[in-house]
Amino acid sequence: MIINDMHDFSDITDNIETIKEMAAQGDADAQNKIGVCYQCGLSDFPKDFVKAVEWYTKSAMQGFIKAQFNLAYCYLNGMGVEVDDKAGVEWFMKIAEQGNTEAMNNVGFSYETGMGVEKDVNKAIEWYTKAAELGDKTALENIRVLS
Repeated sequence: MIINDMHDFSDITDNIETIKEMAAQGDADAQNKIGVCYQCGLSDFPKDFVKAVEWYTKSAMQGFIKAQFNLAYCYLNGMGVEVDDKAGVEWFMKIAEQGNTEAMNNVGFSYETGMGVEKDVNKAIEWYTKAAELGDKTALENIRVLS
C-alpha cells in the first residue's frame, strides 16, 4: 500500500481492532497497516511518521513488499527519518529482486540519475530491460529515451 491522500482506508479503519491484534502477533500485512495508520493519523492513531517507519520496518524485514515500498518512500522523502537516498534505493533493490517491475524502474531511474547510487547508464538500462522483459511498458519507454 503506497500512501496517497485520495486512498479509501475503510478496509483498515473498519477492522482496526483485529489489525492491532494481528500486528502484535507479528503479521506483516497488519504491521504495514499500523504504519499507514500512524502515517495518516487514522482511527485513534496520532499522525506520527517516526512510529510509521517503525511499523513499516517490522513488516518490511519480513519481506512484505507494500511495507518495503512505504519504507523506501519514507527514506526518499524524509518522512520519520532523515532523507537517505541510498537507503531508499536499497529498499527498491530488495523489491526489484523479488520481480517487481515498478521497483525495477525505480532502481533504473536511480542509476540513470545517480540518486542514492553512482550514476551508471548501463546499469540503468539493465534494470529497465529486466522490467521490460516482464512486460512493463514504462521500462520500454525508459530504454527508448536512453538509447
